Amino acid sequence: MVRKSARARKVISYTTDAYKGLDSDGEPPPAPPDSSSDEDFQAGAGGDDPAEDSDSEPSSPRGRYEDEDGSDDSLDEEEEDSYDDSDGGRARKKRTRTPKTSRTTAPSTPAGGPRPTGSAPVVHKKHVRTVANGLTGRGRRKTRLLAEGAAPNVIRAPDPTVRITYRPGFQKATGKMERITQVYGDEPQGVEMAMCVKEMYIATPAVPERAGLHPSPFWKEGETVELGTGNGGQRMEPLGLEETMEFMGPEGEPLKAVVGPIGKYQRAVFKRFGVFPLRKYAPEKKGYIFNVGGQPLSMEWATNRPDGDQFLAVSLMNLPDIAKENNPDTSEDPPAFSSRPSKSTIQIWRFPVPEEGTPSPVVEPSVVMMLCHEWGPARTMKWCPARMRFEDPKVLGYLAAVFGDGTVRVLKIALPDSYDAESCDFLHFTTPLYTCILPDEILTTVSWISPTALVAGSANGMVGCWSLIPSHPNPVPYHTISVHQTYITGLTTCFPSFPHHIVTSSMDGCSRITSLSCTDPDSVPNNRSRIAPACIAYVDAIQSGVSVEEGTWVKFFPARRYFSSTTTCKHNGVVRSLASSLLHTSILSGGTEGEAVFSNPARRVFHGKIRNYTQTWFGVEFAETLGAGSPAHGGLMRITEGFALEECEEKAKTKGGQQLLTTVFPQQVCVEAVCWNPNLRYGGWAAAAMSCGLVRVEDVALD
Repeated sequence: MVRKSARARKVISYTTDAYKGLDSDGEPPPAPPDSSSDEDFQAGAGGDDPAEDSDSEPSSPRGRYEDEDGSDDSLDEEEEDSYDDSDGGRARKKRTRTPKTSRTTAPSTPAGGPRPTGSAPVVHKKHVRTVANGLTGRGRRKTRLLAEGAAPNVIRAPDPTVRITYRPGFQKATGKMERITQVYGDEPQGVEMAMCVKEMYIATPAVPERAGLHPSPFWKEGETVELGTGNGGQRMEPLGLEETMEFMGPEGEPLKAVVGPIGKYQRAVFKRFGVFPLRKYAPEKKGYIFNVGGQPLSMEWATNRPDGDQFLAVSLMNLPDIAKENNPDTSEDPPAFSSRPSKSTIQIWRFPVPEEGTPSPVVEPSVVMMLCHEWGPARTMKWCPARMRFEDPKVLGYLAAVFGDGTVRVLKIALPDSYDAESCDFLHFTTPLYTCILPDEILTTVSWISPTALVAGSANGMVGCWSLIPSHPNPVPYHTISVHQTYITGLTTCFPSFPHHIVTSSMDGCSRITSLSCTDPDSVPNNRSRIAPACIAYVDAIQSGVSVEEGTWVKFFPARRYFSSTTTCKHNGVVRSLASSLLHTSILSGGTEGEAVFSNPARRVFHGKIRNYTQTWFGVEFAETLGAGSPAHGGLMRITEGFALEECEEKAKTKGGQQLLTTVFPQQVCVEAVCWNPNLRYGGWAAAAMSCGLVRVEDVALD
């Protein structure tokens, strides 16, 4: 027989006498010789409550009874506990319940008085609370404590003698202070910064506000002066237009598209480097769409540009590389695990900004530099995020990138002496400033630890760190650890709060936070996903990493509780790109379904039940070729905007009780790369690149 109770405790099978050897107030009478302990328990007689000691009729286990103060108690409420102070033993008082049809008043027990004989042993420790009148409450019933004169503010006071052996996860932490300490720690300084972040960003639904653009509270003030490395061993030479065409590849078909909100579409034809202003269909829009002439792989804004023109670096895969990628030779090694050098380019786009007025891209952008190289397409690019002060104003900064040959290189990007805003300079890089390699490894992603240190992930799950010394253009890794089981898809440092901690995502289905300060691997994973995360980011203001679960769910993971996750956004396709900023807490994510979505994870950090909103920036659709004589020959893109603010769905959409399957979307609509401008005055600028070659840049900050 299995005994059931309203208490959440382990189920006990009573094959023997459950009370044998336990202390009780009274000695129970012996059981009848012709009945077992199970039968006694079912009948309510036997050793617990003899029939001759009770004047009421037998009670049902599911009956109800009235307490001594006249209140009606049921089994779904908290049960009473009693405690034997004489011997320190634990004993539970058996409740005498009267069926609903025949209620009788149970014998009352005076406060602090002895229990009646024949009561069952207590197996749980009693919660003793001292009430306002100095008496000691013997039960946990609210009505009993009120009857004894307890004040309402002390009725539910916790018992300090009870030890908590289980702490709920971050999602189940209902206390606001508990949620804050789980994210920011219990140091007074961290809690104070958390309050600043809460006041500034909890009221932001999804899109950042211009008034909320501030550096992360964990960013230490001060500037870093250039280390005086000069150009080091970097070598480059100018190229002519004809020679550059070998690196750029042939020009493809013009991209035809309709752009705008529903009912207000505008036709546009994008040739290579063609630009379309958004104000053509909406005068209040401040942005542009342009064609880079290939498939973008990575995109980053130049740092250390507090004023003046802004520069955007875009790496792309040319048409010959795309054809080779889509039709690989079966005799070759898998592309992800092999070195594939080829001629490729990195484009530097200039966005002029007027000195007065709103800092928005109101002047048409143009490509001003073409960085040509023979190292293969740059899979990942990262500008050095540290604040630097260069003696030469034409220096844009240090750009680290992982190229197609599986090597990390650092380039010092500077505008040429013959720089002209109306023209484009073609530079051929033959030797980089620094070259970082892992022997017999293919590097896949890179990030900055400090202005003089890099960290990179590889195709077999290894992570290496390099120190950049001016006299050593080919540094040797000073630290290597195995973090994942296979290909690392994303890596970023927890800069500036924890610059020596990294968050990574991998094809093994997990994302991890790892400390680089330990010689032995010190790593914490999150739950494994069946669909591997393709990207990862870190939001410094909320001390959390942001990654993807099951392909479509964007979730944040507090650095101090990385094993727990909270949903912030949901896509209809697989998430391919994520971007965060040091100036606000909004996340920009792009998926294979062609949508770029804004979300604000800071709301769920401070309030577990607050409404979680997402704002779709735009959506892209693609129509196949209609025929050689059709005006849409080569395909037609439709870029739709004007979406309403939506509440994020906590559960997957279902139809007829079955979960909808993931859809395979055309490759042209995939939002391959997204990024935020890291400069304070322009922190509301967002950029998103689609696989078809179109890039959208817009000032989305709300005034």
